[in-house]
Amino acid sequence: MTVTTRRHQRPGATAVEAALVLTITFLFIFGVFEYCRFLFFLEVAENAAREGARYATVNTARSVQVGAMSDVASVQSTTLPQGSTKYYLYDDNLGPATPPSIRGVVNYFMRGRQGDVTAYDVQVYRADVSGKNAGVWNATPFGADIAVQITGSYQFMAAKLLGFTGTVPINVRVMMNSEAN
Repeated sequence: MTVTTRRHQRPGATAVEAALVLTITFLFIFGVFEYCRFLFFLEVAENAAREGARYATVNTARSVQVGAMSDVASVQSTTLPQGSTKYYLYDDNLGPATPPSIRGVVNYFMRGRQGDVTAYDVQVYRADVSGKNAGVWNATPFGADIAVQITGSYQFMAAKLLGFTGTVPINVRVMMNSEAN
């Protein structure tokens, strides 16, 4: 006995199914990519705020200023007599005699990622134990906290490409104890 199977011809069904599956797969992969970019930005912003806070805590007695949002410091190096290398920050416009601003240090460590954020702002202040603003940073006594806070609204790349206006608020704050030098 011979068994025959009937095949139903469904032209285009495979193409439609593949299009649906591939669309969902690409959207998922792009979403993972966007989320990773967002986490990368948060990590860069936290590192920049930490470097700015460290710079502020060791320079409370120097003539270091908060500076303008457009300031950017640069890193220079010199070889010490023992053969080791010393790295230091200085302002490109003013030279090594004038220390860079705190915002210049933060912007240097942001490495150009400020463009991912609208309303990008960097604040430096004396902080209370809850992180709230308690006064000017350069009058902070020994052991009290100095905070560097980066705020803005992060816009995902897909939203920029598709013309959407949805953003995610960013608020990165790092606090360190003042060395009141």
